[in-house]
Amino acid sequence: MKRILALLIAALFALTVFTACSEKKDSSSKEKATEKQTELVTEEPTEEPTEEPTEEPTEEPTEAPAASITERPLTSDTEFIYTDPAGVYQLTVPVIWKETGRIIEDKDANGNECVRFVYRDAYEQGAGHVFTIVLVEDASKIVDVTQFPHAEDIFNNGDTQIYAIYPTDVQFAPKSKPGSAEFEKQHKEYTELNDSKEDIIKSFTFRDL
Repeated sequence: MKRILALLIAALFALTVFTACSEKKDSSSKEKATEKQTELVTEEPTEEPTEEPTEEPTEEPTEAPAASITERPLTSDTEFIYTDPAGVYQLTVPVIWKETGRIIEDKDANGNECVRFVYRDAYEQGAGHVFTIVLVEDASKIVDVTQFPHAEDIFNNGDTQIYAIYPTDVQFAPKSKPGSAEFEKQHKEYTELNDSKEDIIKSFTFRDL
């Protein structure tokens, strides 16, 4: 009887141990499965590497070369461009000609275009001539400038002639008393205009001839 009881106790103990081991094994398997599932859930997806856009090099703007003296723009504060009535030539004229001078467009005795540059105050009194430019477009009317005491050709190709005439005797202040304030003023103004004539003639350029 004692032996049977001992066998029953041993069998019960073995069953208890086996059950505990089985539960422990199942629990361990479940924990591992849970950990694996957690790793799968928490694993962040790897992003495909993206290429950074490459910027094309931009060319630095290049500055235009500075204009030379002969290419400088005309400023209305100092000078202006004069074009003759026929549109043949141009002259660069100081602005003093708008203040104290006059440019008179006319015809000479032969019907040629002539442009007279005069001192305004004296011209109104019948004097004040500074210089005149004559345009001859008829070959039969071309003149020999050596016949004039003060004249010079600006252009002459045998078909077209452009020449300048200068005064021989100028009365810039015919009605002003020498030594007076008015006389000195007119003398100064006329001298400024007269001194500019050489540069005006040198600035001569053709428009379309």
